[in-house]
Amino acid sequence: MSAAGCGDSDTVTDVRTVTAPPAQTAPPAQAGPSGATGPAASSGATASAAPLPGGRAAVEGRYLMKVRAADFDRINQNATDGEESTWPITTVCTGSTCRLEVRRELKSGAFESLTLDEVKERTYAAPSTGTTVDCTFGPDEADTKQRLSVRVTATKDVGGRPTAQRVDAYMTIRAKCKPGPAPGRARATISWRGTRLP
Repeated sequence: MSAAGCGDSDTVTDVRTVTAPPAQTAPPAQAGPSGATGPAASSGATASAAPLPGGRAAVEGRYLMKVRAADFDRINQNATDGEESTWPITTVCTGSTCRLEVRRELKSGAFESLTLDEVKERTYAAPSTGTTVDCTFGPDEADTKQRLSVRVTATKDVGGRPTAQRVDAYMTIRAKCKPGPAPGRARATISWRGTRLP
């Protein structure tokens, strides 16, 4: 499944190879890509981190996401109330522009990777496309258009900067199903409440 930021062709792709230092040697300072600010690789200890530009809260770490509500119309249900999954999320900033790198855990155990653009204060969103849902009356797979948004709802100072402790996520899924007993466009909505794991 592919993902793209909404309305911005300058999507940041941050690929890093991290080599563990010798057991008794302090790790060197970690530099991000040119002009970029993001969390360094964690060794389990809490390190101080520079605040993000514009006083933004960093969405950083692993978040336990619980389904709050799910509604499906002509799509076979793939989420249930109370269902839990874990999403690693990282904030990456270039200058004054920040994005979220989200890895959404799927039921299969795989992850869907998305880059979410900031659409308003403490809210990030992006569309994606794929063929991952079953229509109630066929076919087994249907082309979909999705939109995921993540909103910061509670923060706490962690290592010297505001960090999101709770987030809300909301996804819409649209699919064009083949004609059948209930022809037409299929739609689903799922909302989650997420809590940052220690």
